[in-house]
Order: sequence, then structure tokens, then C-alpha cells
Amino acid sequence: RQRFFQTNFGRLKVMHADAAPGSASRGVLLLSVARLLEHVPKALLLGDVASVLPLLTQALSSDNESTKTSALPSLAAVVENNLDATEPFLLTLVPVLLELTKYRPGLSARHRALAIDCLLAFASLPYNKIHLVRAKVTRQLQTALDDPKRPVRRRAVECRNRWLV
Repeated sequence: RQRFFQTNFGRLKVMHADAAPGSASRGVLLLSVARLLEHVPKALLLGDVASVLPLLTQALSSDNESTKTSALPSLAAVVENNLDATEPFLLTLVPVLLELTKYRPGLSARHRALAIDCLLAFASLPYNKIHLVRAKVTRQLQTALDDPKRPVRRRAVECRNRWLV
């Protein structure tokens, strides 16, 4: 897996950089990167976090639902193990994660719960880093409190309480 990742991730990264912004090939490359990162061992993912995080952020910001859901487990692993590396991307990631917490057909409860877990981890950052998005997070997490799945509601309550305190 490591050799496969090392060879193909470098190629995908170069191809993504060369693709025209907004082109269909760029979206396909982001999906490829997200799917590749989804199956990479956590240690390898964390070892290359500096080059992985910008691509994960772009994948989560894309319009393709499949790209978002493929990138979310990788982001959750990075946030869980290396929260400090995600600080520069906080203002970009929080609105995307808030959208992923809302119930809609096609978005599984697992993915909604992962998005809430990421937001919960961000709440442990210093106040001066998160104060810009604090009100938005607490307000938009109210929709997750009415989720049809109990584990999602439970995590949403815990996350919202952490952001309020």
C-alpha cells in the first residue's frame, strides 16, 4: 500500500496542479485522490499531512457528493491525530463540515457523525482560533439535533455543548 500511495499520489498531485481550474478533469482527480487517501494506512497519511491537507480541503469543498464523502474519513483521521496541522484550514473546513452534518437522502449517518466528530475536535483549539466561527457552528448544529439517527443527535448535542462552553 505504501509503495502504491507514494507512486500514485505524486502523479495525481502533479496532474491536479496542471489541470485547469474548474475543469471536469480536476474534479475527477480530486475524487481519485480522495479514494486513494481513504484506503491508505493512518501512519502514512499522517506522515505526509502537509501535502495531503490542501487536497483534502479542496475535495471537501467540491460540488461532488462522492468526493466529499470519500475525503471525510481521511480528514477525520488527520483531525483526530494531528489537530494542529488543520488550523490554517479551519475557516475553510468548518462551513463544509457544517453542511455535511445536515440530514439529506444519500448522506449516511456515518458521514454525518464523522463531520460532527471533526467539529468536536476543532472545539478544543484555543479560543482565539475558533471565535470567528463559534456562533455559526452553534447555530447550524441545531439542525443536527433533529437528525433521524440517535447516534448523530447524541454527538451533535455533545459538540454543540462543547462549542458553547
